[in-house]
Order: sequence, then structure tokens, then C-alpha cells
Amino acid sequence: MEKIPKRLVEAAHISKDLIAGDESAYDFVEQFDFTAEELNSALQLLLTNPKFSDREKIYLLGNMWKIHYRTKPPKIEEFLTNEWIGPTAESIFPHVRDILVKFWQEDSDYRNLLLASAIGTGKSFASAIGSLFVTTHLWAMRNPKRFFGLSQATSIVHMLVSFTQEKAQQLLLKPFKEILLSSPKFVRVLQEERIGKKQHEVGDDKIVWSTAGDMGALQFFNDVHYVLGSSPSKLLGLNLIGAIMSELSFFMEMGYGADYIWRVYQDAKARVRSRFGTRYLSYTVMDSSPNDIEKSPIDRFIFTGEAAKDPTNFMLTGSQWDLMPFKFPDWQRTKKTFPVFRGSSGSPPEIIETESHREQYSPEEIIDVPSELKIFFEENLLKNIKDYGGWPSGGDDKLIRNYDSIENMFSFQLKNIYSFIEAPSDKPSEHLIWNQIKDKFFVKHRKDNYEFYRSPLEKRFLHVDQSETGDQSCIAMVHPETTKNGETLYVTDFTIVIDASKKRINLNAIRLFFEDLRRFGHIAIALITFDQYQSSTTIQYLKGKDFKVERLSVDSTMNQYLAYLSLMQNGRVKSGRNIVLKNNIKSLKEVVSQRSGRKKIDHEKGKAVTDDGGKWNTSLMGTNAKDASDAHCGAVWNALHNFKGVARYIWVEDSEFDEKITADTSSDKIKTAQVNSIKKKAIEIVKKKYGYTLPEPG
Repeated sequence: MEKIPKRLVEAAHISKDLIAGDESAYDFVEQFDFTAEELNSALQLLLTNPKFSDREKIYLLGNMWKIHYRTKPPKIEEFLTNEWIGPTAESIFPHVRDILVKFWQEDSDYRNLLLASAIGTGKSFASAIGSLFVTTHLWAMRNPKRFFGLSQATSIVHMLVSFTQEKAQQLLLKPFKEILLSSPKFVRVLQEERIGKKQHEVGDDKIVWSTAGDMGALQFFNDVHYVLGSSPSKLLGLNLIGAIMSELSFFMEMGYGADYIWRVYQDAKARVRSRFGTRYLSYTVMDSSPNDIEKSPIDRFIFTGEAAKDPTNFMLTGSQWDLMPFKFPDWQRTKKTFPVFRGSSGSPPEIIETESHREQYSPEEIIDVPSELKIFFEENLLKNIKDYGGWPSGGDDKLIRNYDSIENMFSFQLKNIYSFIEAPSDKPSEHLIWNQIKDKFFVKHRKDNYEFYRSPLEKRFLHVDQSETGDQSCIAMVHPETTKNGETLYVTDFTIVIDASKKRINLNAIRLFFEDLRRFGHIAIALITFDQYQSSTTIQYLKGKDFKVERLSVDSTMNQYLAYLSLMQNGRVKSGRNIVLKNNIKSLKEVVSQRSGRKKIDHEKGKAVTDDGGKWNTSLMGTNAKDASDAHCGAVWNALHNFKGVARYIWVEDSEFDEKITADTSSDKIKTAQVNSIKKKAIEIVKKKYGYTLPEPG
């Protein structure tokens, strides 16, 4: 049995005494200079001691706070009450309370709070309350510097940052003072030197603070300070436990560039991280009203979805009426709204007057504003989209606005998976995808011998956009055909969108599917490409099976998508209907990379819709994503650049067929029409070649 170090045993005895209420035991903590990590390890030793009963262990767990705190600190739910913050607790907006409770849970991963909603939605208040919650914990600790492993000669600092010292005082310091002065829990002294003495007089029932001192604008017991700042240089040398940054976008109006703004934000985060890591109670808050997405790196960081990629970021965006509906009683009662296009880099915002006008924009570009605000929006549309709607001016332009060209790409003559299939990792990989699609796309001649329903002998080009969790994956296959005018057309065999119902996607099933296509479907696969995500092992495997396989990233440059959309708009790409692919394409936009400044392809940010019934004209399935469009774009690009010669088969546009079928036609009727169309073409060929007379299909 491994011997327990003597120092750890001593720390365990001291921890047990502290939990039992022996305050003098902390003298030994200081005497032997035990760290917080050593005391926590000692607690674990106590909890695993077989001599302790379950009842004793429950007591240890319930009172473990006594090791590091002289008085029990409040949980965030307790802090948001009259006892701690006085009458302020009665005026907290519901959404602000919800944010604070989620962000400040002890087991939360959140460390950065990004508040970018409309004005007047309580952002500054939420910043102040959260920061005071941290200060309350530091006040309640026996020795916060020992707890965090800091030098006893240094102070613990919160920084309040804005584009000027005066603005930091006005926007950030003022809410702090209002809360402190209104709460009976906080006691003010006029001199910093009196903080310690007064704290010992009032005991643990009150929190002493002062505005007087050499260190900063606010001072608290346990050497905790608030400092105002307006530049990165103010951050140097500080033990920064937290930073609140307000309206950094407005640094531009003071003549500062985007690099300077980004540096302020990143330097504050780096300073907190260097001193406190990602430990609970360390934080940054970005309190920024929407301003200009084109010029402000903060707006671009938040509103293009970049910030959402970091799980330590908690974001608040939204309009006044979404967050505070009680301010709009007429709208609550009638639900009457008017539509507003929020604007982009190439198109100014505008009030939409007709339904046909509305159809020019995608749903996520439109803000439905309560009718009682119409007069304000008519007077100053741009300002009120920001102030009330919570959306910055400018924005990334949609890659394609002529939605007719998207609709024209989809032909009822072609088959496709309409929505998606499922391939979760807990299902057997072998034939998992093949068994779900073979009867839709292949004609069975005999056992395990199939032929593709269209142009079976032509070479095929595929691209795979794969993801294991979160997003969907997609496999697209394309082949060339020739029009009567001699133009090459890129005909989609399928776009197989793969979902896993919130489980992991079965990546092994994807690699095995290509073997099934070749073995059972007799598909002549010319090239398969994969995006970068977890593709190395699959590429290596397929190369070992004599497939031609390469990597291809279609969104890192503009080339592939620009070619793809050009072909589409010129009617040279055809596909069967897939609702996910359609809405993926509608969500595409051209963005500028936050870090490199290069243009790339991305999609609108927001909650992805997996399944909403899938009606062709109204469904949002595939919105805010681009897995299917990436796969389709890659497959078309592969065919465009790798097919040589003349296609074997001729594309004949059956306009009569498409006119008979509408978006609301049932899938069974479409299938029957597709079969009859194929029969009709076969009869025409026989008639032309042999002169036979055959009955019309039907």
C-alpha cells in the first residue's frame, strides 16, 4: 500500500479541524504555507477514508467551504436577493437573471460573457452584478491570494475598460456605486486605511468598501480593487481576475483602428488567463451595443458566429422586444409587426412593403418589428435597427440573392434524398448507408447486382463533407452529361445528407459506402475528395482499396464556390430535390476572416433546423449550415476540373414534365411521373431506331 506523504496527512488534520469550526487551525495553514491544491487534496483524502461513515462524509462535503472561506459565500441565486443587493434585486430583468444564473454556476465552463443585445436591455447592470458577485466571494475568503497561488505582496484587481476614462466611469463605475449605495449589505468608509479596521468591527455581516485610495476607483476588504482603463498599457503588471469592457466598438470614433480595439479585448483576456487560468471566478465581460459589423472587429467576432465556436463564451444578442416584451404592450396584445431588411455590406436596410419584396430576402435577414415602433424606424432606420433591433450596420453579403436560379437547379426529372438519412455510430457500419439508398437510385437485375437508374456507365465524381458531432455530414455524387447544344452539364446523382439524431455520425459507414457503390452498384468512381475534418484515416483506407482519393476544402478560398454558383446561375448544374441543400445554398455568404483578413465562404449563423416537416416552400431545414452545399460544390468542382472528353449521355430538358409537378406534389406522384418519363424516353428511342409502334406509358 502506497504511503501517504506526511505533509498531506497534516493538511488533512488541519482541514478536518477547519470544517469542524476550529478557526485557529488556519494559523497552521499560514505557518506551513499550505496551498489551495494541497488542502483540496487533503479533503479528498478525508472523503476516501474508510474509517469515516457516510454521514461524516456528507457533513464534510456540506461544509468544505470552511477550508477556504471564513464565512459561507452566496450562490448566485442567493446573491440576487434583497439580502445581498438590496432593492436592486426587485428590478432585475428576467433575461438578465437567467444569464447570471447560467454563467455563474460553479460547474459552468463559461468564462467570457459577451453582451451584444439592443440598448436598454440591462447589459451594464449584468456586468456590475456579476463582478460584485466575484468580489463578494473574494471578501468571504480567508486568503484569496493563497487560494489562487498569488504573491501576498500583490493586489487582486478588476478592470473597467472603455474608450476613455470618463466613459468607463460613466458607463461602468456608476452602476457599481448605485448597487453598493442601495444595499444594506455594503458599508462605505471614506478612507482606504479604514477598510480593514471597519471590517473587523462589523464582522462577516457587512462588506466594507471605499472610493478613496491610490490603487483604483473602488477598494474592498482582502486587498481587492477596481481600476479604470482605456488602453492595453493599463493592464500591465496587474493580477487581473476580471475585466469589463464597454462599447469597445466606439473606440473607432476616437480615431483608433480595428487592430487597437482587438488588442484591448485580447490583452484583457490574456492577462486574466495568465494570472488565474480558467478557474472559477475569473472572467471577462464584453458589454457592447451593436455598431458596425464592417468596421468593428468586436461586432464581427460576435455576429459572424466566430465567438460561438469557443465553449467558454456565453453570448447575449437580441432585440428589445425579444428580451423585454413587456415594454411593448400593443405588440404583446395584437402581435402586429412590420418587416425590415436589416441590411448588408452591399445592400442598405429598408422597410419591406409587399410580400413579393419580402421574398427577395432570406428569413434570417428580416426583422419583424412591433408596429408601435414604425414611426421611429421611418425616422432613422439604420440607428433603430441597431438600438432596438440589436443588429449592427453592414454585414456579410449573401453569396446568391437570385433564388430563382437555386429553384431552377432542382429538377423533378432527377431522384434525390429529399431530407436526410441517419447513420449513428452505435449502428453496424457495414452497408449502413447502402441499404438506405439502394432501392431509390438503383435498378436491381439479380441478387446483389444493381445498375444506377440514370447514365449508368458514366464516370462519377464525389465529394464528402463529414462531421462526427454537432453538424450533419453529406456525400454528393455528380456526373457530366451533354446538352443538345454541346454544352457540358453537371448532373447530380445524389446528395446524401447524414444525420445521427444528436449522436456521433458513423464515419466508418461513410468509407464502406464507396466500396458498396463500386461492388454492388457498379459505379465507375473517377475521384473522391474529402474536406479536412478527420479525413486522413479514411483517405488512407480508400487508397489502399485502389480508389483515387484527395483532399479538397471548398470554403478556404472563393474559387470553388464562385465556379459552382456561376455554373448554377447559367443552368449547368442539375439536381433532384433536397431541402437541406436548397437552404444551405440560400444561407451562404461571403465573409472576411477575423484574423487573416482574407475572404472566404461561410453561412448565416443561428440555430440549425434539423427537421420541421420539410415543406419545400416554407421549411428551414438546412438553414444556418452548409454541409450539403459544401459536398455538392466539391463534387461539381471535381467533375469540372477532372472530366476529360465528351460525356456519354445527353441531357434533355423535359419542361412539360416539370410543369406538371409542383412543389406540393406528393412523393408517390413524383416517383410515378419520374418512371413514366423514363419509359417515355425509352419508347422514343426505340421508335426512332427501329420504327416500332409502342403504346404510351401510363
